[in-house]
Amino acid sequence: MNFGSARNHQEALVFERVTQLAPEYPRLVRSEDKLVDVACLALNMLKPRYIRHSIDMLFHISNAEREKEAALVDSAVKAAFKILESDRRKESR
Repeated sequence: MNFGSARNHQEALVFERVTQLAPEYPRLVRSEDKLVDVACLALNMLKPRYIRHSIDMLFHISNAEREKEAALVDSAVKAAFKILESDRRKESR
């Protein structure tokens, strides 16, 4: 069996939002690794939604659900940027 077509729908949303918000965090933008860390932190805050095809999401969720999902992604990405910006990850170790 090939499970390679299964993917987390949240990843594309998070990556897009990280890219959009990155200019607001110039200290973090200098390092691509930091932006990947932001994406990972944000994804860990969100419930995964596994899909095989993007078109599946168009037909299976309402506009209201899409808006709610976008708000959750926005909140998670902003929280992840703040965590890295304040370097709180070191405090929790």
